[in-house]
Amino acid sequence: MNSRLVLWAVVTCVVMAGPVGAQGAEPVLLRSTIPEGSIDSAEKADAALAASEQARTENDQTYAAERRACFKKFLVNACIDQAKAASRLRMADIDAVEREAKRYKRVAQGDKSANERKEKADKNAANAEQDAAQRAQSKLDYESHQEDAKRKVQQRADQAAQAPAHAATQAAHLKNATQKEANEAKDTATRAAEAPKAQSDRKEKEDEAKDRHDRLAKKHIEKENERATKAAEQAAKNANLPPPPPPQADLPAPVPVAPPR
Repeated sequence: MNSRLVLWAVVTCVVMAGPVGAQGAEPVLLRSTIPEGSIDSAEKADAALAASEQARTENDQTYAAERRACFKKFLVNACIDQAKAASRLRMADIDAVEREAKRYKRVAQGDKSANERKEKADKNAANAEQDAAQRAQSKLDYESHQEDAKRKVQQRADQAAQAPAHAATQAAHLKNATQKEANEAKDTATRAAEAPKAQSDRKEKEDEAKDRHDRLAKKHIEKENERATKAAEQAAKNANLPPPPPPQADLPAPVPVAPPR
């Protein structure tokens, strides 16, 4: 508690006590040190409550002392009534200060509670918003995971459905490649087997061409010799000379034959 407030409460209590047995004097009230509306903090409210409690105790003591003093006076009842009135006045003042202090604390506590409730509500709202965002993100992640899982399952199903066709295609490619290799091997073997016959056919054709060339050349030579002989006989007749021997025409050069492949 603030030291000034403590000092304020102590001074208030001393002033409230006043001179014991001072009959007819104006009672010193707590409001003289704690004016109405001066309680504006929790510390002042606590100090006012402490001063009220102390003032109530001292008021009881003052009333008891004044009442005892009244028995020494001539007008005892009037003195006691005056002491009671002074005590009631001080108690009403004390109660007013106490009510104000309690009211301030109650309002302050209510404001504090309201602030705490507001902070709690704000925090709950922020947490709820964060939780909602997390749940939304978790939902999106889950849906994305589910979509990925569905795509993978569909891909595997498509691959499984396409597997027979793919296998058939691969088998067809393999069969075609094997057939192509077999055909090529067969063609190679056929060409290898037919090579001697083809060479023989070529040689036979070349020989036939040479023979035909030789025959044609021979016929040509014979015709040339025959023309020459006739020409010479005719010339001899014309000159009465013996016919000259038939000229020997040169045979044509043989046709070259290509070597076998």
